[in-house]
Amino acid sequence: MGSLYISAYSAGLANQPPSFAGRLQPYEIYVPDAPAPKRGDGLMVNPHATGGNHNSYSGGQPNWQRQVGDRETPYISVTPNARGTTYWYYGQAGAEVFEIWADVAHRYRLDPDRAVIGGLSMGGYATWKLAGQFPDLFAATPAIVSCPSSGAVYREGGPVPGGDASLARLLAPSFRNVPQLLWAGTQDTVCSYWAQVEYMNKLDAMGYRYDFYSFPVGHAFPLGNEFQPMVDWMGDRRVVRDPVHVTYVLNGMMNEPAVGLNADHAYWVSGLKLRDEAANTRTGTIDVFSHGFGQGDPAATPTRSESGELQGAIGPVSYTRQSKDWEAAPRIPARNRLDISATNISELVVNVKRARVRCDAALNVTSDGPITITLDGCGKKGRHTFNGDR
Repeated sequence: MGSLYISAYSAGLANQPPSFAGRLQPYEIYVPDAPAPKRGDGLMVNPHATGGNHNSYSGGQPNWQRQVGDRETPYISVTPNARGTTYWYYGQAGAEVFEIWADVAHRYRLDPDRAVIGGLSMGGYATWKLAGQFPDLFAATPAIVSCPSSGAVYREGGPVPGGDASLARLLAPSFRNVPQLLWAGTQDTVCSYWAQVEYMNKLDAMGYRYDFYSFPVGHAFPLGNEFQPMVDWMGDRRVVRDPVHVTYVLNGMMNEPAVGLNADHAYWVSGLKLRDEAANTRTGTIDVFSHGFGQGDPAATPTRSESGELQGAIGPVSYTRQSKDWEAAPRIPARNRLDISATNISELVVNVKRARVRCDAALNVTSDGPITITLDGCGKKGRHTFNGDR
């Protein structure tokens, strides 16, 4: 059991066959009794924690699926086996999440606008990792005691268990259009409460939407077998398809097109390439604001702090809460213009139709080096190269 919290990558297992290496893979599914709405059921992807498997939440924590699924808008819940107990959702383990999603969509009618992902511990890391890589697939991310990197027991000032590039906070900027909820335990040393605080404070500094509850517990379900407050927060959130403003982090280590995890795109931005593959943490960031929608960025509300009690499975549990939301987005004059800021990105493709601009759009570009920007569908006139100015 000593290897339970060691990253598959840091342990040198990335190129070895997983524990479950066959073509047929098990997964757990909860299907609510209520008839599916016209557009289909919602989907809750519930990745399991370290040492667990696809059956982790079908017995001991049944309310996870029932409280998510059995409501006015029903949700099907799935827990992948992820090729074994502890692969941190890299390689085939990460790809399996989407293979299962496709299998469920083949068998049941799903509403693609109602998809959320949320797990505990390593499943919380999967929540941050997979939604950070593919933010345009999810409406929200409710997670519990999330590990801040692949591997656990991350001590402040010490080495990152799975390596610097595995840090979930590197992907935090990708969540501009995906609100996050985290339940954390102030006594959690397994997935490092201090690092969870660091992650949520980064969201606060960026002006993103989040809800962060701290409970006086360790590495556990803070409310026991009770998840209704999480379900209430999820509400009827919808996936944002074509936002006004796209921010996305390309992580070279996490991007694994060889297994189907091609994480080089989001919303109407695609074809991203790193300029320097050897850069520290192997990441690059693209930020694109389209004036074509005639809508500005919503202002962030002041950070809210409070304390109180929530009803747990065996009684009330105290909490402190930190949160931030958005005000209504302002209207601005619609213009044929894109504001683009790039760090360590050499190539970018923009779908002009989805970004609501034309092929002759004005490009206001700030980059730390040479970058080629292609306006998709615009022919040779849509290809622009900039030398960089910072």
